[in-house]
Amino acid sequence: MLYKRISNVANLLQFAFIGLISAPVFDIPWARFLPLAQGSAMLQRAMRDGVQLWEFDPLTVAVLVGTSVGYLALGYAVFGLTTRRARRLGVLGDY
Repeated sequence: MLYKRISNVANLLQFAFIGLISAPVFDIPWARFLPLAQGSAMLQRAMRDGVQLWEFDPLTVAVLVGTSVGYLALGYAVFGLTTRRARRLGVLGDY
C-alpha cells in the first residue's frame, strides 16, 4: 500500500512460488515447513499413487494445516502493520 511498484515485487514473488512448489519435500525434511511445499508434495503423491486425504499420516496433514495457518497469520500481521503505517503517513487513500 505504501509503494506504487508492489506489482513488480509480486511478479518476482511468483518465481519464488514456482521454486517452492517444486521443493523436494521427501528428500529434505525441513522443506515441508516452507509455504506451498507440503501441499504440493501431498498433491503429487495423491495424483501419482492414488492416496486419499484420510490415508495420509496425521502428522503430514497437521504440518500442512499448521504451515497454512502460520503463513496466513504472518501475512495478515504484515498486512496489518503496513496498513497501520500507511494510515499514520496519511497515504492510504492515494493508491
